[in-house]
Amino acid sequence: MYAIELLIGFILLVGGGHWLIQSTGKIAVLLRVPTLIISLVLIAYGSSSPEIAVSLSAALKGANEIVIGNVVGSNIINIALVLALGALVAPLKAHLDLLKREAPILLVVTALMGLSLIDGKLSRIEGIIGLTLGAAYTAYLIFAALKERKKNALHSDAIVGKSKGGWALHAVIGIVSLAAMIYGADLFVKGSIQLSEILGLSPMVIGIVVVAIGTSLPELVTTIMAVIKKEDDIAISNVMGSNIFNILIVLGITATVSPITLNPSSAGPASNGLWVDMAVMGAVAVALVVLISSRTHRILRWHGAVLLTGYIGYTTYLFLR
Repeated sequence: MYAIELLIGFILLVGGGHWLIQSTGKIAVLLRVPTLIISLVLIAYGSSSPEIAVSLSAALKGANEIVIGNVVGSNIINIALVLALGALVAPLKAHLDLLKREAPILLVVTALMGLSLIDGKLSRIEGIIGLTLGAAYTAYLIFAALKERKKNALHSDAIVGKSKGGWALHAVIGIVSLAAMIYGADLFVKGSIQLSEILGLSPMVIGIVVVAIGTSLPELVTTIMAVIKKEDDIAISNVMGSNIFNILIVLGITATVSPITLNPSSAGPASNGLWVDMAVMGAVAVALVVLISSRTHRILRWHGAVLLTGYIGYTTYLFLR
């Protein structure tokens, strides 16, 4: 049964995430929102929605290691797997706005997550603070979008497609997609918990590998589409925006609804596991910022190969530890 639950949950998460991104993107076309803002806000929020659904479901079931593992794993995968594969298809060039704004924010929120988990807990207060910071960041991006819309012509349909139908149709598609994701997340978490018990692996490892890969598929699909269509802005900003939202919004919502307490075996200064994972998450975030801050502002094919090799090595370590 766990295999069936994983499969059905996986299909609902991926399918729901795909259609949610499509519906929000088409609404953005109607709103005439610039491409960079679409990818940072609408697509990043949409592609982070599987993480929200899975993390909430896991927290309510008391599977707190899966919550943290999902966020840490997703943030690692988004850079070391998703962007790495994108760069292998074609070198990626970063928009200068990402260097000025998103790069430092990504590094700061990654550090804040590590500081918040020093005691092995995420309280409701910490969740509310994360949500507040996430809301402030989103408001700032929307304000920037309104200013940018007055100056630039819309060219986002290269990714989201030309919008057909009215607001009601896209809203209904979005709501149905979200409902499918919520139900899929419930099945996916149940199957993941049973899988960890059968394989004798910790829920943290299952969260970092299995659950994180499943919830990161929307980012992978969006990034590959963006690379093929030569929309490098969307490829990189989608990942950076998603990683920022995973920490502020996903953990913020989850901890606000159900405060997170990790088992002593997976948290605290005496534990190696969580802190190795957090260190890897921080390292790939720094690596991304360093790469896009270089003279060419590009992630080249050999950079992608190095990142992908590192991810394979890290995953091997997870199953051996």
